[in-house]
Amino acid sequence: MDTFSNDMLIASDPVSVARFMDNAFHAVLDFLCSDDNPIGKVIHYFWRREYQKRGTEHYHLLIWIENAPVSDESALEEVAAFVQKYVTCRIPDKRISPVLFDRVVTHQKHSHNPYCLRNKKKTKLALSANAVSTSHVQ
Repeated sequence: MDTFSNDMLIASDPVSVARFMDNAFHAVLDFLCSDDNPIGKVIHYFWRREYQKRGTEHYHLLIWIENAPVSDESALEEVAAFVQKYVTCRIPDKRISPVLFDRVVTHQKHSHNPYCLRNKKKTKLALSANAVSTSHVQ
């Protein structure tokens, strides 16, 4: 059996990759807008698909949440509490949610490679290395 790298598989069928990415994005968007309200009730959203220089597809998404605090109008503590309620950078506890733990470790944990360690990215890496565990709203 031949083995192919992810890059080779993506290059061999870019249409299927684009369809997969589109389906995955819309599945996440459908969940965010569902009656489960995982981040609060979504009242409006705007998204844009873009491609990086090397062709990597990605999305930008703005979401309006009902009764969410507004950064210029609400108290900073209220905004920070809202963000901290829904945003985390912790790896889930494997004992409590083994499936979510496996998905985060497998698909969302970044490993540096020579491309991201090139000189152009050093400032960004330094910032992420010095990130603090609490949220700061400015």
